[in-house]
Amino acid sequence: MEEGSQRAAAKQAAAGVKGSPDGLAFLATVKAADRAIRVAGEHKNDAMVRALEAARAPLREHLASMGVRLPDGKAGRKRKAKAGAA
Repeated sequence: MEEGSQRAAAKQAAAGVKGSPDGLAFLATVKAADRAIRVAGEHKNDAMVRALEAARAPLREHLASMGVRLPDGKAGRKRKAKAGAA
């Protein structure tokens, strides 16, 4: 039950952030940093990755203080296998 209420609170906080122009711009900045980290990693530019991760950390902390949860920028998204797919 506790996890469900935390998830609901995070969704409500995200909706509040997404509902304002400054919140949308802030989220776009975090997503752009994530994309830049991914691209720099693909090109083996470790110094750029470290700089971008350092810049992203305070952004993530600020969103967390607002109640918005973000996925780990370094973790890749894994799609679930379709049921019945082999």
